[in-house]
Amino acid sequence: MVTLKTIEPTDYQTVDSLIRKAFTNTEEGYGNEAELAANLRKDATYQNYLEIVALKDNTIVGYGLLSEVGVYEDSILLSTGLCLAPLAVLPEM
Repeated sequence: MVTLKTIEPTDYQTVDSLIRKAFTNTEEGYGNEAELAANLRKDATYQNYLEIVALKDNTIVGYGLLSEVGVYEDSILLSTGLCLAPLAVLPEM
């Protein structure tokens, strides 16, 4: 069974490794997705409850981060939404 939980700072290193493993051997390759996650955590709009890890047998096997984004027209905010990135799963899963 897989369970979900909000990320904790102690999970950051494991998640960094998971993201690298998930993207490295893909057609597009690794494109600094782990750095993206780390940088998004520093953004003023970051909400830790929108950063989730998936656990199987108490091991992190998946990860997702939702970030706030704005839709603008002529510098006017029309709407606010959420963007999912990065999303990663261990290749063996």
